[in-house]
Amino acid sequence: MLIRLKAIGAIAQIHPSVEEFPDTAEFAAVHLHILRKLNLPDNQPLWCYVGNAFVPPMDTKLAVLDGMSSSKDILTVTYSQVEAFG
Repeated sequence: MLIRLKAIGAIAQIHPSVEEFPDTAEFAAVHLHILRKLNLPDNQPLWCYVGNAFVPPMDTKLAVLDGMSSSKDILTVTYSQVEAFG
C-alpha cells in the first residue's frame, strides 16, 4: 500500500513523501516510521491523521484504512507535533 506523508505546521516534511507499507501492517508502523525518519524518540508525541480527518487506533490494519481517505490508490497520512484538529 502506498502512503503519502504530509507535514502539518512547523514539523519537517519527510522525503520521499510517498512510502510503501504492507497491507497487513498496523497504523503504528506508519507512526513509528515517521518518528524514525524525523530522528525523534519513539516516545515523542506525534499526531497522525488519515486524510486530515481522524486518528485511527494504532492497531488498525492499513488494509482497513485503504479506500477511506485515499486518492489514486494512495492513502494520505498527515502528521504534526501538536494536535492539529480539535
